Amino acid sequence: MTAVNFGIDTAGVMFSTDQCKFLDRFPFKVKGSYIAGSKDPIRRPELYTAHDSFETHDGDEASFKTPDYTFTIVEDKGGYKTGNRSNGYIRWNAGAFASDNVELLSPSRLIRVARLIRKDLETQGCYVPDLTCAKIIRLDITRNLRLKQPILHYMPALRAAGIRPRRSKNDYEDSGFWFDADTKKKNWEIGIYDKYVQLTNQTRRRQLPPPPEHLKNLLRCEVRAFTAEQVRRFFKVNNLQELRAVAPDWLTIHQQLINREVFQHKANLNLPASSTDVLFDLEALVASSWEGEKTKSYLNFESVVGRHYLLNAYELPYMKTFVEQHFCDSNNPSSKRTLRNHLNELEKTNLSLTLSTPTPSGSPLSELYEEIRIALTGS
Repeated sequence: MTAVNFGIDTAGVMFSTDQCKFLDRFPFKVKGSYIAGSKDPIRRPELYTAHDSFETHDGDEASFKTPDYTFTIVEDKGGYKTGNRSNGYIRWNAGAFASDNVELLSPSRLIRVARLIRKDLETQGCYVPDLTCAKIIRLDITRNLRLKQPILHYMPALRAAGIRPRRSKNDYEDSGFWFDADTKKKNWEIGIYDKYVQLTNQTRRRQLPPPPEHLKNLLRCEVRAFTAEQVRRFFKVNNLQELRAVAPDWLTIHQQLINREVFQHKANLNLPASSTDVLFDLEALVASSWEGEKTKSYLNFESVVGRHYLLNAYELPYMKTFVEQHFCDSNNPSSKRTLRNHLNELEKTNLSLTLSTPTPSGSPLSELYEEIRIALTGS
């Protein structure tokens, strides 16, 4: 397995509009605590404002979007302390400056992109400070890895080892693990997912060309910081210049964060070390226990194995029988009603399947776990 790419996927910076110079041709007029947005679709057809009104009042925002970046102006709620009237926010994705949705931004290219955006804003009529010195308020450092086997083969091994995703996302089905602060304030997250599956599902919804075959088995691992505080906490930097200075350490920082936030619990494979048969593994998971969870709960069982994986591996009729045998008390009417709900969910998921049935990996789950853990953490 070799690293395909490593770098920045998304970046965002913030600066005070007091540091900017706005010309008459700029889409917004910034004055005091008011932001006026242009509504002239003929003069600026490529731009749009976030509000229909000419003026957005205290607390509102105005923005426009180009194919390369998004520019937003928001009133500075802490302005009474800082003296700022409003702040400007610029966000861009690597995909806007790459040939596909996989390529990432290198340290030097990240700086070049920031300067290109600044130059483009000047053509719009807004002179902003040096964006490479502006405060970073969003940063995604991402790694692409090509694995030896389909990524779905590794997911049961991770789950059986005690790695629990905190939530799921539709684009990734059961081929993705998502971790965050586990609080209402989601100020960071880590995503480990199958890039080919994500692109395939996006293709289906947006009617785009299907992703190329060479992207199969491509694992994407993203560390996303959504606030300036989390950027400093994770990467120990404040702006793009500082980020470029620590670029030689990006991979080490990324691996340490994954090890700390994802692999923080010691592996606890309650399965024979040489086990390769998935059905046997499922039986073993039902029969065994894992810390903090009830083995007789189907929802807990499903979160460990993954509904899409189960249906891809065994098909609907078999799984319905398996669930009924292991998770239904025929003498309990309530249990029967719960079973019907579970079977209905299996049927719904089966209708939406887009993945091909994974073939048996032939590798012990313990080996699959170690392979993906070492790939992501480097040790």
